[in-house]
Amino acid sequence: MLAKLAIGIADDALTTYAIAHRAAMIVAPAMNTFMLQHPTVQQSMATLRARGVEVLDPDSGLLACGDEGSGRMPDVPVLVEIVKSHFASLDLAGRNVLVTAGPTREPLDPVRYLSNRSSGKMGYAIAEAARRRGANVTLVSGPTSVAAPPGVELTRVGTAAEMHAAVMAAAPSHQILIKAAAVADFTPAVVADTKIKKREGTDELTLTLRRNPDILADVAKLSPRPFIVAFAAETDSVEANAREKLQRKGADLIVANNVADASIGFDSDQNEVMVIARDGETTRLAKAPKSVIANRLLDLVVQRLSSRA
Repeated sequence: MLAKLAIGIADDALTTYAIAHRAAMIVAPAMNTFMLQHPTVQQSMATLRARGVEVLDPDSGLLACGDEGSGRMPDVPVLVEIVKSHFASLDLAGRNVLVTAGPTREPLDPVRYLSNRSSGKMGYAIAEAARRRGANVTLVSGPTSVAAPPGVELTRVGTAAEMHAAVMAAAPSHQILIKAAAVADFTPAVVADTKIKKREGTDELTLTLRRNPDILADVAKLSPRPFIVAFAAETDSVEANAREKLQRKGADLIVANNVADASIGFDSDQNEVMVIARDGETTRLAKAPKSVIANRLLDLVVQRLSSRA
């Protein structure tokens, strides 16, 4: 089917319609991993993308044939959300949205670093959803294997200090900041020039850490400042900790989720969150794919911005 669409063969109802219509086209390939990786298939997908067709990247996991790998059809709610976005109003058109995503890595030596389990999936989903709604999106991302959404300006960083510098440089020209990144609070005070060795007779290693700059707090001090959406990944007392962080950081909204729940925690494709506003209003977003959660969150942001205006 990809090959037919790519070279214009029209020998059945679907391909005849595809070659005749002039509206947007979305293709969601699903197949065996080795088939997906075949040069002919990759070339067909590249041809369609160059022609303006939106070709969705398949998910990874257990395939219909029993193999494991890339080639799964995206979840139906994800596909529905993508199709719906083409009919939705561009309610973020003309707005500059800054999104942070992924973890940071704080080096100990040339080999090792301190980091966390953030995959970046939530932040990337928000960036893509905002772009679909018409926003000019800048994505500042820590190290992650997630593919960058098309049409998004991507800035890659490694450490918390690098993310701080990138966000502070971009924030004054953006009306919205959604800070989904899991930034390290501390970094080693001294980074060894060479690999730290295990010494005979030494059973312990003491590390001295110093605080990283607080990105949210520093953005909140800007005047004027963007509308700020913070994230709180918690393992206990989720709501109480999120409310305290919301007030302390000076954000407008905070998104709290329980990362102790593996089904919605780090690296999961699903999420379930509580969104708390500075005035105390709380909205619970039921468990759904992260692309769905991203759009629901942006709905709340747009509502708040409309009320403020």
